[in-house]
Amino acid sequence: MNAIDRQTKVMTLLDDSGLALRGVLLKITLSEHAAGDLMQDLFIRLYESKGFAQARDSFAYAWRAAVNLAFDWRRRQKSKGYSLDDATPPIDPNSAAETISVNEDIERVLNAVGRLKEPGRTVIIQRYLEQSSYEQIAHQLGKNPSHIRSLCSKTLQKLRDQLTSTASTAHRGGAS
Repeated sequence: MNAIDRQTKVMTLLDDSGLALRGVLLKITLSEHAAGDLMQDLFIRLYESKGFAQARDSFAYAWRAAVNLAFDWRRRQKSKGYSLDDATPPIDPNSAAETISVNEDIERVLNAVGRLKEPGRTVIIQRYLEQSSYEQIAHQLGKNPSHIRSLCSKTLQKLRDQLTSTASTAHRGGAS
């Protein structure tokens, strides 16, 4: 595929699915600024990728690349001491404590999802962040819906176990 064909393929994908891709970036990063920057990175990554040029499902390839970029961004921010409060100010000043608690919960869940292995992470994101049906996820991943249901259930249990373990470790650490 030559450069013009690659550029056309990327531009067509972004015209058709750019809002959906930006949406998943925003849901994972919780930052408009980061989502915008990552969309630019995604464009460059797709344009330069031989895998994208050969992908049977361009959207699925781009979606996975976007999710990977977003979780890489989250890891970099965490290592810099980034706080979720920097990304999402409280919506209602009268309920700041509740908002902070919800933000901390969201942060914990997204961090735990970021530690999941593929394809479990993809299934959890598509099912619960994107709210895709099992059938839609199965079609995109080339699996049958019952396999996706099973994978989703097992991965969700791993996520619960991970969050419970993290919470009990934090509780024990706070009690010391």
